Amino acid sequence: MYRLTFFGLILTLIASLFSSKVNAQEWSYSGENGPANWGSISPEFANCSSGQRQSPINIVPNLNGNLQPLDISYEANGTNISNNGRTVRIDFGSGSELVIGINRYELSQVHFHVPGEHQINGQTFAMEAHFAHTDSEGNIVVLAVLYAPGVENSGLNNALSAIPANSETNALSSPFNPAALLPEDLDYFQFVGSMTSPPCLEGLTWIVLKNTAQISAAQIEALSNAFPDANNRPVQAANGRVIVE
Repeated sequence: MYRLTFFGLILTLIASLFSSKVNAQEWSYSGENGPANWGSISPEFANCSSGQRQSPINIVPNLNGNLQPLDISYEANGTNISNNGRTVRIDFGSGSELVIGINRYELSQVHFHVPGEHQINGQTFAMEAHFAHTDSEGNIVVLAVLYAPGVENSGLNNALSAIPANSETNALSSPFNPAALLPEDLDYFQFVGSMTSPPCLEGLTWIVLKNTAQISAAQIEALSNAFPDANNRPVQAANGRVIVE
């Protein structure tokens, strides 16, 4: 896997997944500063147009790699929910882990895209959650869960009821358990990609679950109403990437 320094990791996560003092209002999901033009907004965003391993992608698996099972041990320690006008994010304390073989990754936050960003064999999904993890050496693993409209996910209601206005953060009334967002079946695809928002940093390991989870149409609407535009980056070229299942 690719490595980043700890401080570099924190800075890039803050810059691309949440609000940054620099370039805070310079990119968007629509208009002149939309995804097609991200790469020309700032030299820091050059990867968005020139990168060869950009995300999201249309997932068409091309290698059976006998992937190791995911061992997920999440704790109910979601502390607050924030809205930066581009996404809604839930932050977590230490203790929630994703283990793959001998590798351990700690969950730091979950944020949402409506509609979903990744496709599977050309299919688009109603919503997508990104679970951002890091290990002690600064490797980044993002677990993506795709959602279809269906039965209400009662475990999500605590967070939805606390969604703040743009540029604000609310404390959650009770600890949020990220495990509530997962489907029962954890089979997955794996490939190397990028952050799906500027600066579109490459070298992340993506784990996209094959099976969707369900939430209600009203819950999807509550999330989409938190930001003015659909916040999904269009799919990017796979450029011959190996997509393992």
